[in-house]
Amino acid sequence: MTPQHPRATTTLWRPTGPKELELVRELGWRAWPPRLPEQPIFYPVLDFTDRG
Repeated sequence: MTPQHPRATTTLWRPTGPKELELVRELGWRAWPPRLPEQPIFYPVLDFTDRG
């Protein structure tokens, strides 16, 4: 995706807040910035349908 040909939808593969979303935008929607100090590395998922 380039600025000349923006997509209607961009899928982000982790939770993000407004500050981080702005940083992603500044990087041209092509990379994640370094994690913010308050961001966890692990995001627990509470979906019991995937238990094996």
